Parts: sequence; structure tokens; C-alpha cells
Amino acid sequence: MFAVNINIESLAQSLTSKLEGLDYGRLTREIAYGVKDKMQKRIHVEGKNSQGQEIGKYSLPYLHQRAKHRRGGGQKVILSLTREMENDCQVVPLTEKSYGIGFGNRHNFDKMKWNNKRYGIPIFAMSEEEKKVMRDIIQRYVKELQSS
Repeated sequence: MFAVNINIESLAQSLTSKLEGLDYGRLTREIAYGVKDKMQKRIHVEGKNSQGQEIGKYSLPYLHQRAKHRRGGGQKVILSLTREMENDCQVVPLTEKSYGIGFGNRHNFDKMKWNNKRYGIPIFAMSEEEKKVMRDIIQRYVKELQSS
């Protein structure tokens, strides 16, 4: 058996000091920017929901409407006809000190909610790959804090 002596007060002061250095706004902004492009590609190019499955298939009549907008390319649902929603997806402030991924206008936010409900599974939630990006950014940020 061996004994370990820890100066709890010193350790607590050190941890408190490092946590006070946490810039939550910077961290959440980095996460949002790091995840946004991957999420847009997954939804609007690959046509996958947050579980990595295909969102769905377009009906034949709807494919004709898509062709009028020069948005052909198969039956795979990619939630992109006019590109308004995907172009409006952006990093947005949630509070004074935190950021997330959202839309610049209410109409696209409503379309997002409608599509989640329509297809019965969250499309605009983070996938496992996107969560890994988030964890990697957090780990990098914590290492920076530890080394400061």
C-alpha cells in the first residue's frame, strides 16, 4: 500500500482558474462551424437523416417538379429544390455566449420541423460522425486549457 498526498485546496484553485478561462462562446462557435458543413453535406448531398439512413424517396410526380428547377439526379430525398433552406443554414447565436446551427428566417426553421415530422426521424439532429467532430473540438479545447 502507498499513500498519496494531494493539496486539495491548491488543486481546486488550479481547476477553478482554468474553468474561469473557458470561453464558452468560442467553444460553441467552433463546434457549430465544425459540424455545420458536415451536416449540410449529409442532408442536402447524401440525403441521410441523423441516424445515417436515407431520408426517403421522391415520388415520380415530384421528380418532374424537381426537373423544372434543374434539380434532377434520382429519387433520393435531399431536401433541396430551390436551395433556399440549405443556403440559409448558418451558425446563429443562441444566447449572448453560445452558438448553434439554425436558419436566418422562420420559414426555413418551419420547413426543418415539418420535414423532421414528415419523415418520422430527426434529420437536422447531429449524426454520430458529427458528434465525433464535436467531441474532437472539445478535447482539443480542453488540452489548450490544460496547457495554458
